[in-house]
Amino acid sequence: MPLLYSLAWFLLMIAAAVAAVVCLLLLVFLLAFAWRAPRRHRAMSLGYCAVQTGCWLFLKCFYRIRLKGLENLPDQGGVLLIANHVAYVDVLIVGVLSPRPVRFLSWEGFERQRIMRFLTRTMGTIPVAESKAKDAIQKSAEALKAGEVVCIFPEGSLTRNGGILPLRKGYELIARRAECPILPLAIDGMWGSLFSFSGGKFFWKMPKHYPRLVNVVIGQAYPSVEHAKTRLRLLELASEAFARRDSLSGHLGREVAEGLAKKGGAVALVDRTSARREFGGATLLALSWAFAGELKRRTNAKRVAIVLPPGVAAAVAPGETAVVADNEAVGGDVEGEEDTQRI
Repeated sequence: MPLLYSLAWFLLMIAAAVAAVVCLLLLVFLLAFAWRAPRRHRAMSLGYCAVQTGCWLFLKCFYRIRLKGLENLPDQGGVLLIANHVAYVDVLIVGVLSPRPVRFLSWEGFERQRIMRFLTRTMGTIPVAESKAKDAIQKSAEALKAGEVVCIFPEGSLTRNGGILPLRKGYELIARRAECPILPLAIDGMWGSLFSFSGGKFFWKMPKHYPRLVNVVIGQAYPSVEHAKTRLRLLELASEAFARRDSLSGHLGREVAEGLAKKGGAVALVDRTSARREFGGATLLALSWAFAGELKRRTNAKRVAIVLPPGVAAAVAPGETAVVADNEAVGGDVEGEEDTQRI
């Protein structure tokens, strides 16, 4: 009997802890909703605002989102929002970042699930069935003509490699029928998350970063007659979003030099141009310092174009010398660069 009493008390304590956590989460949600509801867009219903608040809290827990170009989203009027599709939470990101309510095109199967049906109807999503694709196109065009924001992921499915897949033509038909502008949006940083297909599977993997940094860039709107350039515009925005990663904001040469210093005597490079020769991190760093001293003696130009034969010299010059000589090594075509000195 004492064992049963102990087990009962243990289960009761677990139930009380779960109830306390649920009450705390509910309190946080109510406070967030009370703060966001009065500030919502005039076209946003309270139900949509409540769902958006829940999504906002979820994203705040796991992601650090940086947004650029929100001013490109018009405050009124119909606009077709298109975005690359990397993970399942892309819908949450777009819905939370947009101050206006967004109507998404969603899988028709959600209508057969009670909870998802409630959420999709509250959000005003437009169901898409393969047998009734024209109906979805017509409903989307009507919503755009009524001045709403409609979002579609033109790839048609989640990317399987992290890149942008070929676009399907559904968005073209919607834009042409509604005669509305197209607004491109790119999301970077979701590849590798639990909700992406990285590693060849969804969900069943450990996250690599917490909180995960996500960069979102909204481009300039363009008329529907220019729909042929949509994929190019998405690629350009994806490149811009990628360039905003924190890992690219540092000094490449400094990071390479620090990496070589940490390697010390470990092999960092193998030169096979003639005989096989191994170079340790300390050796490469010493060569870099020597090369940097020679650069300082020859020129004080900020940008220096270096032409070198293949081998260890070509590996040493561009990156490592940049940090120790305070010069920027330039490769490739440097024609027309008046401030570049060639050595």
